Amino acid sequence: MIAQDSPTFDPLRVLLISPLPPPSGGIGRWAVLLLDWVARHPNVAVRSVNISPHWRAVEDMKLWKRVLGGGMQG
Repeated sequence: MIAQDSPTFDPLRVLLISPLPPPSGGIGRWAVLLLDWVARHPNVAVRSVNISPHWRAVEDMKLWKRVLGGGMQG
C-alpha cells in the first residue's frame, strides 16, 4: 500500500530514433521489441522517430540518390 504523502514520480521519458520495419533489419526489429516492452510499462514514456528509408529501395545506394533523396525524406 502506498502512503498518501509519498512522492509521485513522472515517467521516464525516452526519445527513440531508429529505423522501423519495413524494411526489416536487426536494428528495426530491436526497436519494435523495445516499443512492445515499453507499451507494457506505464512508468516509461517513449516517443519514436522512424528514420527508415521509405523514399527509395534499400538496395539502391547510388550517392546522388542518397544525397538528394535523403534530404527530402520527412
